[in-house]
Amino acid sequence: MRSGGANTSARKRKDVPSAQWDELRHAIRQRIADGYKHAGRLLAVLEATLIVGLRPNEWSFSEISTDQGSGRAVLRVRNSKFSNGRANGEFREMYVDELMPEQLRHITDALATCRCETEQDAEKLQLALKHELEAARALSVVGQRKPKSSLTLYSFRHQFVADCKRSFDDPVLTAALCGHVSTKTAHRHYGRRTQGRASVRVYPTEASVQAVQSRHLETYRDFVAKRGPRNTPSLGSD
Repeated sequence: MRSGGANTSARKRKDVPSAQWDELRHAIRQRIADGYKHAGRLLAVLEATLIVGLRPNEWSFSEISTDQGSGRAVLRVRNSKFSNGRANGEFREMYVDELMPEQLRHITDALATCRCETEQDAEKLQLALKHELEAARALSVVGQRKPKSSLTLYSFRHQFVADCKRSFDDPVLTAALCGHVSTKTAHRHYGRRTQGRASVRVYPTEASVQAVQSRHLETYRDFVAKRGPRNTPSLGSD
């Protein structure tokens, strides 16, 4: 029997409080200045995960590409839970051309620094990021009379889901963005709507919505129609 599993899981945060994030980000930047190898990579991943919600190991095998039908920029993600039937297809895609240039930079930085050729390399990277996060968490409370933060890599995905719940009335959009096969997954296991604080600026392609088990395409098309024309920032802009 694995000891302490339930208690350990319970202590892991399913949101990212602003104050804890500010402290952690400051600590990571300190470690970047001190020359720690994985600190910059960790910061890029955490910033980007708040924006698009990838699972930690999905950054190694995803890319920015162009939607063939619309010509719009999309983030194409290889779903990490596909092999065990818990994802909405081998890949999912989301439009990223409504993001601010700084947000796009976070994403492209995370993709570039986490790119791996093999699963073994990706596993090693995830372990390195986990250890770097633990070191930064410890540094963030040095000299303070309070316990170390319980933030994990997955906490940032939880925060993204909470933001999705706050931004979208239809749970199918959240499921499609997160790679879930069912709308129930985010509802039962992820951050709560009340913990959401940011407006999500990405949304899934129709193909990704179709892949969700409990899909409502008519609602989705109404959602897209209401958005109207929009400006598309360049991926290369400053």
